[in-house]
Amino acid sequence: LLKPVRIERVSAAIDKYRRLRRHFEADYTRFAQSVSEARTRRDRVLVRKGIDLIPNRVEEIAYLFTRDKLVFLMTRTGVRYLLDKPLTDVEANLDPAEFFRANRAYVVRVDAVARCRSYGKGRLILEVRPKADDEIIVSQERAAAFREWLGA
Repeated sequence: LLKPVRIERVSAAIDKYRRLRRHFEADYTRFAQSVSEARTRRDRVLVRKGIDLIPNRVEEIAYLFTRDKLVFLMTRTGVRYLLDKPLTDVEANLDPAEFFRANRAYVVRVDAVARCRSYGKGRLILEVRPKADDEIIVSQERAAAFREWLGA
């Protein structure tokens, strides 16, 4: 503010300060959220091969699945590894833009989905690469979210 000080100018300066503060607080909040999300995302998953524990890069994951109460990771090259964590715990550390929970047994990576087709009653059946041993069926309730995720 410059002299002579007038009420209108003081009021305008205070309004401008409040607008800028709200703007930068919103930016800071978004920045803080993205930083905290980035910290929870992992770039590696620890897998088991025999008695060895091997760090496997998330970029190499094609999909994750459960079978007989065990959780497995399938790489893009078709190598299957055993995981020590429940599927929901592993999924929580993955980027939702890259991975989708197709059903209770499968979490698929966007790059691994070769195609999907209608499977009746609003459901979808997925074809993934490398080929899965089971049919991967997306329920009617999850099909719309899957289409949106795959098209984004």
